[in-house]
Amino acid sequence: MSCKSIEASYKLSLFYKTVAVVSSSVDFKWIWQLYYLSSDFAAAVALRYGGCHDSSFRDSFGQHTAEEVEHPKDLADWMRDEFKALKKLEINNF
Repeated sequence: MSCKSIEASYKLSLFYKTVAVVSSSVDFKWIWQLYYLSSDFAAAVALRYGGCHDSSFRDSFGQHTAEEVEHPKDLADWMRDEFKALKKLEINNF
């Protein structure tokens, strides 16, 4: 599967459809749950790394854990930027 087809399939998901129709910052508040889920996800991957005794998978869990470390921060930054942009749009359309 190519990167473009993966990206296209993501954009058809319920998440992206929901984000596409957001018209105010109030509609966007639910997304903060993703931050907490992303923090827990990194911890869950780290637990899988610690409990994995198969060396062929253990390295993958370790690498995935390292990749996820910054994800909650990146996600929060993105959400903050989107929220600010929506607020600005609301103010300009008032």
